[in-house]
Formats: sequence, C-alpha cells, structure tokens
Amino acid sequence: MKKIIVLVLTISFFSCQKEKNFNEIICNVENQEGLELVFSINGEDFENRQIQKIKNGKVIFKSFKHTTEVGYIESSYNLDKHNNQRRFVKLLPENNTMNLNFTITKDSTEIDSAVFAPIYSFRNVEYKNNGINKEYVNYSDKKQSFLKGIIYSNSKKDSLNQYVFPEIKRKLLNLYEEKIKESQNEMLQIEILSNMLNGWAFESNGDITEEEKTKINLFFNQIKISPDNNSFYKLQEKFNEISKIDRDKIEFSEFILEDINNQKQRLSKLIENNKFTVLYFWTAACGPCRSFNEKLNSKNKILNDNGIEIIHISVDIQRKDWKRASEEDSIFWTNLYAGKNLELHKKYNIRWWPTKIVFNKKKELIDFEFNNPEDLLKLLKC
Repeated sequence: MKKIIVLVLTISFFSCQKEKNFNEIICNVENQEGLELVFSINGEDFENRQIQKIKNGKVIFKSFKHTTEVGYIESSYNLDKHNNQRRFVKLLPENNTMNLNFTITKDSTEIDSAVFAPIYSFRNVEYKNNGINKEYVNYSDKKQSFLKGIIYSNSKKDSLNQYVFPEIKRKLLNLYEEKIKESQNEMLQIEILSNMLNGWAFESNGDITEEEKTKINLFFNQIKISPDNNSFYKLQEKFNEISKIDRDKIEFSEFILEDINNQKQRLSKLIENNKFTVLYFWTAACGPCRSFNEKLNSKNKILNDNGIEIIHISVDIQRKDWKRASEEDSIFWTNLYAGKNLELHKKYNIRWWPTKIVFNKKKELIDFEFNNPEDLLKLLKC
C-alpha cells in the first residue's frame, strides 16, 4: 500500500512540474462560435499543433515558457483551403498567461480568375497584457504611419524612388534603431530585425546602400542573444546573404525536383533540347497563374513545335494544393514541385507569383516579359 501511495505522489509531483513549463493563451473571440482554430510554433510545426473550437466565445491554448519560437493562431479552414493566403495572429513568447481579444470576419479571396472562396481574417486584435506583444503592436502602428498612402510594390520602377522612398527608409531605420535599443527583450528585437529584412525596403542587395548595411550590422551587434536562439542566427545569415549577393542577377542553377508522377527531374536535362525554356513559378492560390494555365492548355503544342517549353514549378507549401490545382487545370506539360525549397527561392529570386524566368539553349538569362503564352513566339525573332 505504501508503494502505491509513493508512486501516486511521484506521478503527481512530475505532472505539476511539467505543467509549470506551460503558459495559457486565453483568446476571447466575439464571433464565429464553433470555428476551429489552430495554434502552432512558427506557423510550421503542424505535427505538434493544438486545435480548439471557439466555445462560449473563448479558446485556450498552451505555450511553452522560456521558448524563443513565435506562435501563430489561425483558422484550420484557411490552412486546409488557402495555405498560401494565410491570415493569423502572431504571438511573441511571454512568461506569463497571455490574454487577447479579437474578432474573426468571413471574407472572400480570389482562388482563380473571377472565382472567389470564403476565408477567415482576424480583426481588432488587442493584447490585454502589458508585455512584448503590446510593444510590438505599438511599433507596427508607428511603422504603418510612415507607409500610409504610399504604393511601394514597384518602387524600383517608380519615379518616387529617387525622392520619397529614401526618406521613408531613413525614418524606418531610425524607428528600428529606437525600438531595438529601447526593448530589453531579445525576441522582440529579433522580430523587429525580421520585419525589417523581410520588408520591401531592405529585402535585397539592390535596395540597401552601404551606409544602411553598416547601420543594420550595428543592430545585430546590439542584441544579446541566448546561445540556443536559432532565429537570430538565421536572420544573420539572411543579412549576410543580402549584403553579398545582387539578387537581380539571376543565373541558371541546377535543381532536381519531383514531377506530378513522383519522378525526379533534372532541370538542365529538361531544357537542353529547347531553343528557349521558361521556368514558371506558381501556386494554387495565385489567380493570374491559374488563368495562365487555362490559356496554356491550347497554346502549349505550338510553343513546343517551335522549340519553346514552359516548365511549371510549384512553390505551394503543401503538395496536396499543388496536386489539386494541377488536376483542376488539366496540366499535362512538365510540372514540378519545389515547395519551400529556400535555396531555390534564393537562387531564382522568387518573391511573388508568378515569377517567370526565360533561358536560352546556353542557359543564359533572357530579359523578356510576357503575359500570354503566344507572346513567347516573339522570342524566335530575337
């Protein structure tokens, strides 16, 4: 009898100890009762994700204490149907129970040309704790005030590039510097760095001056990092890569990718017999990509007869999205899957969809823009 009591006490002790390693994330949701939400680490660790339905206007998740990983709350419906158009609430790790309020709206998103489907978006997110998440929101609001009313997606081609954008970049850098110095939390500092290096202003070598590189490098030196914080070192690698490589100078890079029949295909082998080859990077959620697929169905033969081949390369996060879209669009031409191949994204400078890259028989980059498949026939006159 004594042994049993000791065993029970021991189990209870370790259960309590284990429980102390977690924080609760209490989400108060004003609407969408019964909707299924997902909590995952970095928005990627789906094997260990937590799934809860909104019940009585509330969802409670658990998060590890003392972690250096960012958490994401999103709709399981979106993950299943619209993996490339994810809407989420981002949570920087805190060592106390987190309380937040938000509403969820049912919007629509374009999944094909003029074809729309429902998607859930998070609105009016309010962090009740006075922690780093509230700090991050304040920083984000200030950053957005600099960008308000400015259309910057094509900044390199815009005449404002010479006058307006340098001033915005100067303000942004000053804001980053202020917040990194002000915050004592390494995760918040890293998130600000990540936000900076993945934003439009500093995402490639062509966008960063030598003076700006020097200043950004100082940001890295100011942060005191835990030895196990991989996020920081990944960012540092990204910055080093951006500083050294001119992403606008794309060269042919060899990759071996699987086709729709799970057969491995070598890119160099595929293009060696073509006069011109287009690497067409696309996703299932890209409306213009899907419209192009439809047009290519009737034009692919005439292109092939003239020595021009379009090779589709999917960068969908999930294979099932690629396979579904390929079947729906009746893709019968060369169709490969790259997924989240970061090396491929880097080599071919994939920042949006579709990304279209044209090579000649010698694997030389051809500067040629096109919207319709038949436009490629003009290459024969070059």
